[in-house]
Amino acid sequence: MVRFLKILGLLTLISVSNVTFSQTSQISIRFIGNCGLYLTDGVAIIYIDFPYKSGSHNYMEYDLSELDSVKGNPIFISGDTEHAETIASLKDIDWAFVPVWLLMDANEKGVKLRDVSKMFAVYHIGPGDDITIDENEQRIKLLNKQGEIITIPY
Repeated sequence: MVRFLKILGLLTLISVSNVTFSQTSQISIRFIGNCGLYLTDGVAIIYIDFPYKSGSHNYMEYDLSELDSVKGNPIFISGDTEHAETIASLKDIDWAFVPVWLLMDANEKGVKLRDVSKMFAVYHIGPGDDITIDENEQRIKLLNKQGEIITIPY
């Protein structure tokens, strides 16, 4: 019995130390699917999901975007924004999470997004969409596989 209690105590100590040291100095953003994101800094957790393109299924149309700073890192979450001009006015963002149609709109209108964000994560990619990026383009990450994780150090 004494041996069992010692082993249980040791396992408890290991578990507590793992929880204590599991907080890292990074923001983890996991792609859930479609346009769902799970953000955490090891303490706070935020789920984000914009399920449809604005106006889909005869619902109201809106232009929803969010620019936040998480641990000092500016992150833009486009939501259902359809117009490239919405994001084009911003500068010095660390990560911009945008739907594919926003980038298509920018391309069609000649709106330059290069100075807007250091990195772009593209979501809302349909299973039949054939989207490719230049293999030398390191600033764009296609979110097309569930569970993909982006980490942002702070």
